Amino acid sequence: PGFRVRDVGEGGVRPQPSFRNEFAVQTHPLSRNMPCVLYRNLDVPKGKTTKLKIKASYHPHGNWQLRVLANKKVIHDQIVSYGTVKSEWLECEIDLTKHAGKRLNLEIENRANDWAWEFGFWGKIEVVSN
Repeated sequence: PGFRVRDVGEGGVRPQPSFRNEFAVQTHPLSRNMPCVLYRNLDVPKGKTTKLKIKASYHPHGNWQLRVLANKKVIHDQIVSYGTVKSEWLECEIDLTKHAGKRLNLEIENRANDWAWEFGFWGKIEVVSN
């Protein structure tokens, strides 16, 4: 909720009712050099711990680069693939607490890694403040 998508490539934004036995949304980079971006503005609350939680996966024949940017600065960067994900789903939490009291331009990229089966599958993307 709250995220929009730009520069989506092959197939567009596609719901997948049963990907790895779960509901997922599929994206693909627009090109080798232009990632698909999920983005939103976020006011990080003061006095709370705030985390971005992402559950993502990869196409069985490919891999892709997951990057998270806050106000154009990379705060998370990793490859999503069979070799880097311990189970079928990558679950990561990115602490946004140091940005408390600030407005963030938050961007999550489905970026091409080697331009072969670069589909990103999103099981969950949420911002949680406690």
